Amino acid sequence: MMLNCFAFLLVLSMVQSTKLEDKQPNIIYILSDDLGHGDVGFTGGKIKTPNLDRLAKEGILLKQHYVQPICSPTRSALMAGRYPIHTGFQHSVIHPGEPWGLHLDETIIPQIMKEYNYSTHAVGKWHLGMHKWSFTPAQRGFDDFFGYYLGSQNYDSHMRGAGYDLRSDYWDENGKFVDEVRYDLKGQYSTELYTQRMVDLISDKRNQDSPFFIYMAYQNVHAPHMVPQRYIDQYSTHFKDKKEKSTDCDSALIPLL
Repeated sequence: MMLNCFAFLLVLSMVQSTKLEDKQPNIIYILSDDLGHGDVGFTGGKIKTPNLDRLAKEGILLKQHYVQPICSPTRSALMAGRYPIHTGFQHSVIHPGEPWGLHLDETIIPQIMKEYNYSTHAVGKWHLGMHKWSFTPAQRGFDDFFGYYLGSQNYDSHMRGAGYDLRSDYWDENGKFVDEVRYDLKGQYSTELYTQRMVDLISDKRNQDSPFFIYMAYQNVHAPHMVPQRYIDQYSTHFKDKKEKSTDCDSALIPLL
């Protein structure tokens, strides 16, 4: 939990400490869903995570902080910079059909970033409310959103129960809010879709005068544990005993990050 509040403050300090005459930094915040401490190579885990290991080696590793163990509380703390006990997320997550979310009185990161002339983009999982449009990301400070509103959905079909949940939300040239449900992407693996969206955003925004903020909230490694076979095959001989081999699918989810 402290890590989320620290991250909130860190992002804001990066923005506020920049002198007006200096170029403001572009900021990408990558959130992995339900990733365990022992699930990465740089903490001594057996799962191969070369990209994350390189980021840890070249960056700063925080070892005296902690987060919430489940998804919605973690997201509420990150976005609002407050403990879940103060945002109503202290007990559980938002389930389908539940009429609540992160309260609209909360000022969240993208709204503050807009005050500093940042373009703001959300990719991946939201899970902070969808019962009213005003609770969805593109109406809470993000210029656009590509991803899904809930959680625990199928990585390929993008279904949660009987509902399809993969969309592109944005504001058109006339200032009208558009919610485009992306049925055309059914059958495509979510992690690769989200990664490509982030790459496209960086390519499109990196040479513009105004800075950008990307909130990249991956579906990995949250249940249901689904991964293309080509990633599972990488672990066919990696684990020795049966108990470890039962985690092949889980393990293959992580290097995708």
